[in-house]
Amino acid sequence: MKGNRRDFAAALAAFILKNRKAIKVLPLILADTLGREIASTHLAAAWGVMFALPNRVRDYTARVGMGAPSKLETTLSPANISRAVGSALKHRSPAALVHLVPQLTHAEFLFETVLAHPEGLWFGKTDPENNFSELRTDDRKVHLYIPEMEEWLNEITPENEEKALRSDPEFLL
Repeated sequence: MKGNRRDFAAALAAFILKNRKAIKVLPLILADTLGREIASTHLAAAWGVMFALPNRVRDYTARVGMGAPSKLETTLSPANISRAVGSALKHRSPAALVHLVPQLTHAEFLFETVLAHPEGLWFGKTDPENNFSELRTDDRKVHLYIPEMEEWLNEITPENEEKALRSDPEFLL
C-alpha cells in the first residue's frame, strides 16, 4: 500500500466532510480506493464497518479482550498528534483530526486482528436474549426500505421475471 490506512481514514474523513452526499455510496468509494490498494473490496468493506462500529459494539469487543484505547491515550500520543496536524494541513480540513479519536486506533487493531486469524475469532459478546435492544430506530424495528431501489423493485413482477428467464432460441446457452 502506498500509504497507510490511518492516513487514508484522514483523507476519507476530509472528503466526506466536503462531500456529504458521498456517504450514501461510501461502500463503493471504499471498494474503489482502499479495495484496490489491499486487493480486496470485501476487506475494504470490513475495514469500513470496523471504523464505523457503534460504541456499544466496541464495548462488546472489550468483553473478549479487544477493547479500544482510552481517549486520553489516543489524544496524547505524539505519533497521533503529529499525524493529525500533518493531515489537517495537507487536507485543509478539521476532519483529518480523526487520528486523535480512539475509534480509528481500535478499528485498525480489530482489522489487523481479524487478518491475523483467518480461522475466525470471537469479535464481541452481546446478550443473545436482548440483541434487538441495540436497534436505534424509533420503533425498534429493522428498516429495509431503500428509496434508491424503489423503482427497480416495482419492476420485479412474475410476468417480467418469466419473460427474463425465457431462453432465446438463437442463443441456447
